[in-house]
Amino acid sequence: MSERVKIKTDEGDLIGVLCCESNRGQSEAVLTQPLVVLAHGLAGYKEEGMLQCVSDYFRQCGLPVLCYDARHGLGESGGDLQKACFTEFIRDLNAVLSWAKTERGIQKFILAGHSLGAGACLHYASAHTDEILGLIMLSAVYNGQLLKESYLKNKPAFMVQWEKEKLIYRERPDCPSKNGYISINHLADACRYHEEENAKDVTAPVLIVCGDHDVSSTVEINRNLKDSFRENATLSILNNCGHTYSKPENLLDLKDAIESWFNSSGIVDAT
Repeated sequence: MSERVKIKTDEGDLIGVLCCESNRGQSEAVLTQPLVVLAHGLAGYKEEGMLQCVSDYFRQCGLPVLCYDARHGLGESGGDLQKACFTEFIRDLNAVLSWAKTERGIQKFILAGHSLGAGACLHYASAHTDEILGLIMLSAVYNGQLLKESYLKNKPAFMVQWEKEKLIYRERPDCPSKNGYISINHLADACRYHEEENAKDVTAPVLIVCGDHDVSSTVEINRNLKDSFRENATLSILNNCGHTYSKPENLLDLKDAIESWFNSSGIVDAT
């Protein structure tokens, strides 16, 4: 069962899809089970392969899943991609979780995010530890300065062009009407955040996943992130995988990593 939801905010609507496989009926299941919430990354959208991989796994486990499009992205929620930044991602996630609590009575969550969405999930999880049963961070962007340094080291020509032109074009192949530009201001905003400093506040089990070919959220960046948590974090490094998990084998490896972590995390007992 799936339901298209519209979450109203003062700055525009957020569009999401709420999926539930329970035989008890969607409303009852959503009210009585923890909700898995998926947050895409910068210039992302809810139908991306890595998010659908996470969604499919948890739906098979019988848990309700909410995928949503952030404002200022390439999805249905609209907005202006040039306004996309860490701060806006945090605001959108807060709005989604507030809606889930007030409109559906949900009090417990498993958060999963990709790239900037992962950073927003960490930001929320560290401040609302009593609500979070699990946290999954895929190719996490959690510190803007680290991201900038990674770009300068691994993509210097990209950074030169971006700093010169102030905008970088991004495409959504299956929906060209959503194409747009990412502003260099995104980096300045992201540099305000150092979410690893709050990681030790997270008490729930954490899965950190990255690709060995990722030049944005590198293996080193993710190892440092793991070390920022207590003993509750697991790091899974996927072979021949970049930032967007674009190969079919990347998604298979991602599913295996999630399944192994979830089965050993103790979350099942809490659900």
